[in-house]
Amino acid sequence: METEDIQNIIKSISTESKNFFINDMQLEIISQSDIPTCLPTDHFTFIKLSSDLSFVVCFDIDEKLFNVLFDKFFVDGVEDDEKDELVDALPDEIINIVVGLAIRAFPVDYNESELGLPMKLDKNQITELYKSGTPYSHQITTNKGKLTFSII
Repeated sequence: METEDIQNIIKSISTESKNFFINDMQLEIISQSDIPTCLPTDHFTFIKLSSDLSFVVCFDIDEKLFNVLFDKFFVDGVEDDEKDELVDALPDEIINIVVGLAIRAFPVDYNESELGLPMKLDKNQITELYKSGTPYSHQITTNKGKLTFSII
């Protein structure tokens, strides 16, 4: 994957993330920047994009932002017996929304990519995934917390 393509993919995902936070979640964007690679820590999910050239996108939502997003998604509250399942599903829903919309602005070689299903990986699988390629990471800080995403 060429550096210019990676930067354009990061820009597309960043733009859709900011649109989602501002327009749908009524959050304020404080800053954004490329960051050194970091392994996911809080609420994370991965999704594979496949075409002639395949890659993986990882979203990591910090606890503070996740709690705000959860409350906004489930404004009427949730039953205790449903909460664990919804906590696991919310990062998947967010990555589907954002990356699904971002694809349309990907570079030509990537904008026909098929969006796979979000994946949950254990720590060993995550470590191996990050070792398998060169990850590029970007962080968006809102007034309620941070989203970090990586492209591998």
